[in-house]
Amino acid sequence: MSKLFVWDFHGVLEKGNENATREITNTILSRFGYDVQMSDAQTREFYGLKWYEYFEQLLPHESYERCLELQNACIVFGNTNDEIVGRHIHPNDHASDVLDTINDAGHDQLLISNTDTDSFKMFMSLVPSVSTRFAADRMFSLSGHTKNVMRRKEDVLQAFIETSQARYDDVIAIGDSPRDVSLASIADGTSYLYAHPYLAFRECEADYKIRDLREVLREI
Repeated sequence: MSKLFVWDFHGVLEKGNENATREITNTILSRFGYDVQMSDAQTREFYGLKWYEYFEQLLPHESYERCLELQNACIVFGNTNDEIVGRHIHPNDHASDVLDTINDAGHDQLLISNTDTDSFKMFMSLVPSVSTRFAADRMFSLSGHTKNVMRRKEDVLQAFIETSQARYDDVIAIGDSPRDVSLASIADGTSYLYAHPYLAFRECEADYKIRDLREVLREI
């Protein structure tokens, strides 16, 4: 039986990037002349929002266009100062072992991230114990940082399944958001909603809610 495991990256296969996001956010706020700073508590509260939505929360009187401008400044700053991300980001507990076990069992795996191409390359270079577990043509990055997303995770997965020579007995979707777990419905598959131990589960329906990636191995 061949299965397809579809992974999200942020908040699932990595941990700690939210702290890099806070540091970059606060740097840009200062550079743009704001005296507001995002706190540790707000970092957890805002977790899962798009970056411009952080600024909508922190600067409620600013326009959507201004929040996009600040978001874009954060992305550029982060991509050109990868040592900031490197100080904070780590592979999640058991991530490489779980990915290896699935590969060794003969199943296929995809990584689909709502991250622009340049940022995605940076993240993959900083967490090689994750990225090297995926074939180059099985990792996809999308720019999901605006209200109008042109290409969705659903589109990527559907296209992959339709063009793949393999026929899968099940599709297992693992992520930390409603959009991630909904990918399983494309093939009437199985969904896993993951959350770090220090974060709440986001509201959505999933077949399983887990805090340890090793629980996914029940599928093999």
